[in-house]
Amino acid sequence: MTSLNFLDIFKNGDKLEKKLLLNHIIALFLLLSMVSISYVILTSIISMQSDSSLLVNSCGKQRMYTQKVLYLVNNFSAKKENDYLKKLISEELGLLQLNNNYLVAKLSDKKSVSFQNQEVINLFQNEKGINSKYLQFKNSIQIYIDNREEKNLLKIEEYGRELLNLYDDTTQTYQDMSKLKIKKLLFYEKIIFIISLITIILEGLFIFRPAIFEVYKKHSKLKKLNKKLNIEVKLQVEALREQEQMMIQQAKLAEMGDMLSDISHQWKQPLTILSMQLENMQLDMEDMGINNKLINEYFTESFTLIKHMSTTVEDFKNFYRQDTEKRTFNIYKAIEDVVNIEKSVFYKYTIKNEIISDTIDIDFFGFYGQFKQVVLSLTNNAIDQIVEKYEEGSLQKGEGKISFTIIKDANTISITISDNAGGIEKSILNKIFIPYFTTKETKGGSGIGLYMAKTIIEKNFNGILSVKNNQFGADFSINLDTK
Repeated sequence: MTSLNFLDIFKNGDKLEKKLLLNHIIALFLLLSMVSISYVILTSIISMQSDSSLLVNSCGKQRMYTQKVLYLVNNFSAKKENDYLKKLISEELGLLQLNNNYLVAKLSDKKSVSFQNQEVINLFQNEKGINSKYLQFKNSIQIYIDNREEKNLLKIEEYGRELLNLYDDTTQTYQDMSKLKIKKLLFYEKIIFIISLITIILEGLFIFRPAIFEVYKKHSKLKKLNKKLNIEVKLQVEALREQEQMMIQQAKLAEMGDMLSDISHQWKQPLTILSMQLENMQLDMEDMGINNKLINEYFTESFTLIKHMSTTVEDFKNFYRQDTEKRTFNIYKAIEDVVNIEKSVFYKYTIKNEIISDTIDIDFFGFYGQFKQVVLSLTNNAIDQIVEKYEEGSLQKGEGKISFTIIKDANTISITISDNAGGIEKSILNKIFIPYFTTKETKGGSGIGLYMAKTIIEKNFNGILSVKNNQFGADFSINLDTK
């Protein structure tokens, strides 16, 4: 990818591109000029305000030090001798001298533009200025401390008052100067603001507005095409993802079916041999004249258990067998198969279950295995919710219940799977069918089960799978059209 510079546009661009580029360069120059002028003015304002703050603050310090020295001298005069007060007076005079030196240095510093004012400089450096009065004030204090003459004390107070007045005059003079400068700067600021505003308006009317309309005109068709393409891509991605998930789910079920088929093959032969050995044992005992009622009951129970094991593994194998075509199946029998598959789980977690229907003769034409997979997924979801409530303590063990209600009318079959696990939070009720949405991350939930169930019912059965809360828990309803 090559970069495009201004020279390339001037050489190879069309008339409109060259015009827009030239307009942008002019606009950029005007904006940079306004920014530069604003920067200079703002810098001047900030510098002036900074210097003003320094001067006012320093004069304030000098007033404080001067007043403190006067206070200490008065205390010293009231006592015969006090070395501690001498030391304090000397320290305060040192601070007064240090701050005075700082102010004099700033007045002679050419970088401090705002200090370079003759009126302020005169207040410091003329014959009756701050520097002169400060030296008189300092010398009078030193003389008084040495000889304690009363006339020196009066001079100290006189020089101190004059010095304080000079500091006030200096502060006031600089404040008056600052006000005048600020008025001028504000006037200049208004002029720059008006010019900047006019520049922006002109740029908007004659540069940016035409450019925006021209760009919009040229790219409006492209935007529409991009929008349409994005929608198509999104739909295709969603379709591919759904297809991928269906294939993954089907592959898992197929693998499980193959595994159960192998288990069934391995179990059947040993079970058959075990059944034959029990029969031979029973016949041998009869030949030996042993005909005990308790032993006969034992044999009967053993034969029943073997048959149950054989039937159970066969049921599992058939349950996960993949559908290749639609066929007529019994809805009641399909749900009963799921209940039988889950019997051990119901027993383990002490969950009651019931199938409620006016009739067992409810036939439907569709994919038998897929329907059972959907019912199993919804049943497992209900079981998980009940077990969670057991663990929280909001539901006691043995109180859990799952009901399967089948209602058939002239045109529809409605199957509702209800639980008493407290229902689903309203904030997530409309999200539970979204792929990968799950509240069971810590327990290995993938968020695919309910999404796949809804996809199967809506796409392969042309039905509706919905959910709502009831008084005690949640209702998952499957509505199938029989027309």
